[in-house]
Amino acid sequence: MPPDDSPTAGLTLLGRPTNHSEDTGLEVFPAPANVTSVTFTGKELTARCPVTGQPDFYSLVLTYHPIRSCVESKSLKLYLTRFRDQEAFCEGLAALVLGDVVAATRCGPASVVLRQQVRGGLELTARADHEGGADVEPSPEPEAGA
Repeated sequence: MPPDDSPTAGLTLLGRPTNHSEDTGLEVFPAPANVTSVTFTGKELTARCPVTGQPDFYSLVLTYHPIRSCVESKSLKLYLTRFRDQEAFCEGLAALVLGDVVAATRCGPASVVLRQQVRGGLELTARADHEGGADVEPSPEPEAGA
């Protein structure tokens, strides 16, 4: 078990087996000195179309400027897998992920860019931005049609 002053002291997911059925939140750790920007990219985000129920596949670029906390990567991965069975439009999903990251980290400027795989001949990209400085509450779960 890490000492209480270890950067991993409060983490509960890192180093333990993954259970994708758990509804996990984002975990954070103290931001290292001089880290001014963090970017995650991924291509495994999936949500269901609120109209057809078919899966939509996304690539994600999440960038934030940590002030006190950084997102632990395994918790982000597990957080993103929870959308697999939820219905959401691309735009609402981008806003939801951004709101949850900002609420967890209380970071400075942040952005989430989601690019939906081509469907019906159209590629959709949604960008949600946080300018920093204001407290943001976690977003409510996406509603069908939102």
